[in-house]
Amino acid sequence: MSNVGQIPQLRFPEFTGEWQEKRLGEIGKFYRGLSYDKSNVGLSGNLVLRSGNIQGGQLILDQDLQFVNKAIGKDQNLSKGDIVICMANGSKKLVGKAAIYKGQYSGSITVGAFCSIFRSNNTLAEYLLQTHQYKKYLNMLLAGTNINNLKSSDLEKLKFILPSNEEEQQKIAAFLAAVDKRVALLERKVQQLEAYKCGVMQQLFSQQLRFTRPDGSHFPVWQEKRLREITVNKPSTITAGQLSDNFEGYAVYGASGIAGYVKSFQHEQPYTAVVKDGAGAGRLLWCEGETSVLSTLTVLLPRQGIDAGYLHYVLQGIDFPKYITGSTIPHVYYRDFSKAKLKVSVFEEQQKIAAFLSALDEKIALTRRQLDKAKQFKKGLLQRMFV
Repeated sequence: MSNVGQIPQLRFPEFTGEWQEKRLGEIGKFYRGLSYDKSNVGLSGNLVLRSGNIQGGQLILDQDLQFVNKAIGKDQNLSKGDIVICMANGSKKLVGKAAIYKGQYSGSITVGAFCSIFRSNNTLAEYLLQTHQYKKYLNMLLAGTNINNLKSSDLEKLKFILPSNEEEQQKIAAFLAAVDKRVALLERKVQQLEAYKCGVMQQLFSQQLRFTRPDGSHFPVWQEKRLREITVNKPSTITAGQLSDNFEGYAVYGASGIAGYVKSFQHEQPYTAVVKDGAGAGRLLWCEGETSVLSTLTVLLPRQGIDAGYLHYVLQGIDFPKYITGSTIPHVYYRDFSKAKLKVSVFEEQQKIAAFLSALDEKIALTRRQLDKAKQFKKGLLQRMFV
């Protein structure tokens, strides 16, 4: 341990004194995962976690599971509080990702040889591996090499400034755990809202769930129509070279959202665009009014008697991938997917459906913003606490 001391930018006021520099190897120990071959893999046995089980800073134990019939070393058994780290992967961006094991599996569990277990009694250990400092160190280790592999000895050298007072450590850990709880709550809320919306849409467009008129009477039976009967296709000629990135003028949408700006707009009212060229072919975008799209997208405008919002939601029931052509650069053509058959309600019911689903989308968007804000709050805490 170094005698170098520092004071973090953000700290609980009741604590004083400098923090001390420690290497990761001083606060814990690394254990490499289990080596095995195909003959050891079965339908039961020891659960072996791999890099694919580390997602978004969490261990995923309900998919991509592998069971191995081979003895696990004493130190290779995962215990509650252990941190699983991906040490090697074909994708460099996945190397170093980590997640804490919360003891949620009742059987024997370990990690594969391309992962390691970091075992520490320091309550801040899991948060150190979420810091910008950790990510920066990983980038330095992996830069300029084609070998996507970490060594325990490399990670053991990583230095952090930590509180020497155990009470301060515990208070910081408890506070960050409360932030994590808030993030997890919002993530679940987003998932629940999206699942609810999906279920409602299935019921609405299968007509199991119907709206009624203000007087309680039913709307007419839905009519089957082809997409070309309810839409007008409006291609674009705008190329990426025509765009400005100075946020002046009117937005132009690309496959992933706003791509840039131009001096005029093509569409005054909100509308749905379909990505027709490239990796995102068949993807739908809801675009604000007074905007345009790139030539790699096409715009579907509603014909008379069709609500624009309703059209956006009913389009989500079309299986666009089945209309994709082209092996090198995927394409979807209006002449093909416009043949799709849809059940269409009368305009008044369309408006009710669109308003209901739009309100759900707004609630999901609000919750996502809250989630993003909570994640940014935590990121800021980590940056200011661990200098």
